[in-house]
Amino acid sequence: MVILSLLPAFATTQHHHFDKFLHAGAFFGLTASILFFIKRLSLNIWIAAFMTFIGAMIELMQHYVPGRSGTLGDMAADMVGILLAFFIARLYHSKKNKNTVVK
Repeated sequence: MVILSLLPAFATTQHHHFDKFLHAGAFFGLTASILFFIKRLSLNIWIAAFMTFIGAMIELMQHYVPGRSGTLGDMAADMVGILLAFFIARLYHSKKNKNTVVK
C-alpha cells in the first residue's frame, strides 16, 4: 500500500470524493489485518498510533511525488478507516465472548 501510494500519478481522477473511500478502505483493510493477527488489547493504542503515523507519513511524502498531493482530507479518511476497523473488531470480539459457554 505504501509503495502504491508513492508512485507518480499519471491521470487525475474526476471522482475526487471516491478517493476518500479508497483511503478509508485501504486503512481499514490494513488495520483489520493487523488486529486479526495481534489480539492483545493492551497493544490497541500502539496499533492505532502506528497506523496514524503511517498515514501521516504517506500524506507528507506525497507532496514530493509528481502528480500526488497529501491533504488533511486524505488523512481524515485514513483515520476513519482505522477507527472503523477498531469498531468492527470490538463488536466482533464482544459478540464472540457472549457466545462462549463456560463449562
